[in-house]
This record gives sequence, structure tokens and C-alpha cells, in this order.
Amino acid sequence: MTDDPSWMLELVGKPYAEMNCWDLWLHVCERRGMRIPESIFGWRRLLRKVPQGEAMRTYDAVLIREPELGIVHHIGVAYDAENFLHSAKEFGGVVLDRVSRYAVKLRVIARPINDS
Repeated sequence: MTDDPSWMLELVGKPYAEMNCWDLWLHVCERRGMRIPESIFGWRRLLRKVPQGEAMRTYDAVLIREPELGIVHHIGVAYDAENFLHSAKEFGGVVLDRVSRYAVKLRVIARPINDS
């Protein structure tokens, strides 16, 4: 398992068609030697919610929820305490973005269980 996140910056610019948000999450899990869930719904067994007020850490999952529907529809990976990588069609693929841009949408930070 690697602790230096700089390798993730190599993923920035990867086209959405090659790496959507779930593919990005799976790639990071694989690279870090984590057990990979068989589907997007498997994240619940792999992650635990970070308590409100606790700082986001590198490799935490950033789950973005659609407020009207109340469901998680997007996942990214924390790069540091303020930024995360995610892949979206609207950006054309993988980008490094500020978590604060998504404050309007209810977001959940979750930490891989083996990173507790």
C-alpha cells in the first residue's frame, strides 16, 4: 500500500470514456491493495462514514448525494484535506477539484475500513 498520493495526479486528464467515477475508485483501491467490491453497492462493506467535523484524509472516499433524491450518485477520492479526484462527463474525465464546490449537495466522506 502506498501513502504518497502523487501517483494519482497521473490520472488527471484520463477521458471519462476510459475511466468513470466508479472506475477511478476501483483503480485507486486496486493500486493500494484494497479488496474491491463487486459493484458500486459494495462500498458499504468497504467504507465507514467519517464523523462530522473530522478532517478528510488522503484516499478517503467522497460520496456526493443528489439532495432531491437522497441517493449517492457520484464517488471521488480525496487527494488531501481540501481536494479530490473524480471523473465526470461534464469535465470530460478525471479532474482534481475542490470538495468545497460540492457543499450545496449533501456529501459524505467515508474512510476505507483498513485505513482507520
